[in-house]
Amino acid sequence: MNQRKFQVPSLLKGAGLATVLLMLTACSDAPQEAGGAGAMQKQLPKVTVLTVEPQSIPNIVSLTGRVEASVVAEIRPQVTGIIQQKHFTEGAMVEVGQSLYQIDSDSYQAEYDSAVAEVNRAKSVLKNAGLITQRNKKVVKINAISEQEVDNSIAAEREARASLIASEAALKSAKIRLDRTLIVSPIAGKIGRSFITQGALVSENQATALARVQTLSSMYVDFAMPAHEMSALKEAVANASEALSVDISTDSGRAYPHSGSIRFSEFMVDRATDSVVLRAEFPNPDLDLLPGQFVRGTLSVGEKRDVTLLPAGAVIRGPKGDAMVMVLGEDQTVGIKPVVESGLYQDQWVISSGLTAGDQVIVKGLQFIRPGAKAAIDETSTETAGGTQ
Repeated sequence: MNQRKFQVPSLLKGAGLATVLLMLTACSDAPQEAGGAGAMQKQLPKVTVLTVEPQSIPNIVSLTGRVEASVVAEIRPQVTGIIQQKHFTEGAMVEVGQSLYQIDSDSYQAEYDSAVAEVNRAKSVLKNAGLITQRNKKVVKINAISEQEVDNSIAAEREARASLIASEAALKSAKIRLDRTLIVSPIAGKIGRSFITQGALVSENQATALARVQTLSSMYVDFAMPAHEMSALKEAVANASEALSVDISTDSGRAYPHSGSIRFSEFMVDRATDSVVLRAEFPNPDLDLLPGQFVRGTLSVGEKRDVTLLPAGAVIRGPKGDAMVMVLGEDQTVGIKPVVESGLYQDQWVISSGLTAGDQVIVKGLQFIRPGAKAAIDETSTETAGGTQ
């Protein structure tokens, strides 16, 4: 018996396939409708929310600054001459009055000796003028000389006394110049390298320093503080019973073990940076702080009230960099709220405005949602402002 193969027309095949697909779709829809709202709820993306509870936190101002020596003396010559000797070791500690350089003193010694001789001559002239005056006053009584001669001798004595005073002043000046040929340290501290060598010619009050001595036992740090924080600083200073303290860390992130005290702030705002110079003093017993070093500081100036702390990942940025958060409404609809952030506190964003108590901020699951969509709260992980429950 011959077996024949029958082919289904393509049109009928298409119609049959469409019928099968419709039947399968109907079968798949039936259980979902039976499940009702519970099945829909299970299909919503899960998110973790944080319930906003405004709180108060310390107002911590982050600062950057440079370290400066508390006392700096630039050693310059006050007389002109040749450097004969250098009396210090570069990088060593020096005391007040310790000799540093010796300038050739021969010409200044001669000037001093000449001034001494002039003083002695003036003293002799004055003594002789005094004797003449005394003698004339005696003989005028017997009319041996005229009154005019007595007056002349008195004037000569006064002139001799004035000459002596001028000579003594010149002697004092010569002594000062002679003493200045020995250059001494005006302060105690660490001396740096010498900028001149033995045999160099130096001049009086020259612009180039010979060396620099710095007191390093205590150091200043000059911070650039934002001008808008000055009102909070003034309030904190007025309410503080003692000087405000500052903590610093080096550029490597290592915390400095000693706190500093605020000394003063400038009375003007830098127009280029919109900041005010704030100076603090730090003890430096181990010489860990060096002049010119860059440091970061933190200063507590009162409190920030009615703020919300959010994890770093909860704050998103718009095209222009403006901050915003996603919130979950009572109807489980995702929305967006613009907020104002005021820096970080303990690795969390400080939100100063834009949120109200009770708002549910989405902090996890942001990648699965979009504004206007529905989302369900993950009941296994809920959070409140400031911590996890």
